[in-house]
Amino acid sequence: MAKDINVDDLAKWTFWITFAGCVAYVLVVALFILSGEPSQTPQTTTESGHK
Repeated sequence: MAKDINVDDLAKWTFWITFAGCVAYVLVVALFILSGEPSQTPQTTTESGHK
């Protein structure tokens, strides 16, 4: 029984850590895109014009 509980616990932890990591990654990317969109557009234009 101890083994079953441990395996179940491990599976739960793996799932939650993976799930939390995916959610955190999506949130960070979304925040980065949202906050960086206005400043990224001029940068891209400047880079293209500079090249």
